[in-house]
Amino acid sequence: MYSALVRQCIYQQLLCDVPITNCGTLLKNFIQSVMGKRVSRVPCPTTCSQMAYEIGVLSTIQLTEFMLSTKHLCLSWDATSLEGNHVKEIHVTANKVICLVLDIRYLPGGTTADYVSHIVSALTEAAATYARLKGLRQEEVYEKIKCAISSTLTDRAAVNACVTRLLRDEFDVELMQLNCNVHPLDSVARDVRKHLCLLDKDNNIVGHCYGSDGTAANLINAVSVLRFKDGTGDPCGFKNFLQHYELSMGTFVRYVGNRLHVMFHSAGILYTHHAKLISFTENECTGGGLLRVNILKDLKNDDIMVQVWALGIVGKLVSGPWMTKFYSSEMSNLSMGPLICQCVKSLDEWTEKPEEIFLPTRDAFGTPLDPSNDTVLSALLEHSYDHQLTTGRPPTDLERSFKCA
Repeated sequence: MYSALVRQCIYQQLLCDVPITNCGTLLKNFIQSVMGKRVSRVPCPTTCSQMAYEIGVLSTIQLTEFMLSTKHLCLSWDATSLEGNHVKEIHVTANKVICLVLDIRYLPGGTTADYVSHIVSALTEAAATYARLKGLRQEEVYEKIKCAISSTLTDRAAVNACVTRLLRDEFDVELMQLNCNVHPLDSVARDVRKHLCLLDKDNNIVGHCYGSDGTAANLINAVSVLRFKDGTGDPCGFKNFLQHYELSMGTFVRYVGNRLHVMFHSAGILYTHHAKLISFTENECTGGGLLRVNILKDLKNDDIMVQVWALGIVGKLVSGPWMTKFYSSEMSNLSMGPLICQCVKSLDEWTEKPEEIFLPTRDAFGTPLDPSNDTVLSALLEHSYDHQLTTGRPPTDLERSFKCA
């Protein structure tokens, strides 16, 4: 039997991703090297594994106590692919501060039945663990937990709506279905990429960067590959480029297609440093091979850069302010309704009068724009009329590139 202090040391190692097989050896070497004392016995890998299991049990008990002491619980769930595995995660929240993890599992599939089975199983196991500790009946604990759940919070997806309906039947309670206020940007980005492809087809715009999301989005992705990917890109050369122009290492972010605001944000950054990137890919970049050549060709294509400019404008007028308002906001989900209505109203107004996007004075939420404190916004607004007058493309095409948002 090891003391609480030894267990705490093992817990800390596990939280720092130290392999279970190395925890005991690391603890022994640390005590001998730092404290100058010899240790006769340390936890073996099997014991460390048992201690890791104990952390999960303690977490489950803590979570169950929280659920039983709270009147209005909100269930949240989502799934993603991680290294080829389908990971599902369930959260329990009750206010703007407390958010606890109910369960994380590697499970195949993402159907309604899969989600419902996972949620019910996690709640049942939590009730069983708590009931065994307190000497209560599992059914009573489970019933109390079900009665405390009053809402769900998920992405806007048909499968999640079906899951909520089945949970209503399973729990025999009325559940308020809430949706994430950030994920609409994912739908916006997806629709924008579709319209970019249509613009390319209608106007015979041919890009050289690989991809199927339209020439502008493909260029943004290619620059990200050049920045981050060893072998295919040139990360070392790109770092030298950033240092040469005294830009932060995080100026160009890694492009992932479903990362909400990232395409629009990256477009604004790319447009702002357009001339620098041309100089880098033409004269300074020694890696990247064909990727570098293709990026340079697309950077010199005015039609593609018009689309990049339009994406950057969307980032400054819609997606950027949206993330600022909602991503780290302390407002409740329901109280954000008026802000969303204001944004929709602004989008409707810009759709009717698209010429206003060439020299905007406010973002979609009515907040005044200040180019003097934003180099990206300043660069985008500086060339608004230039694009409209000099590209040789009818204004309606520029309008369409914005309307798709």
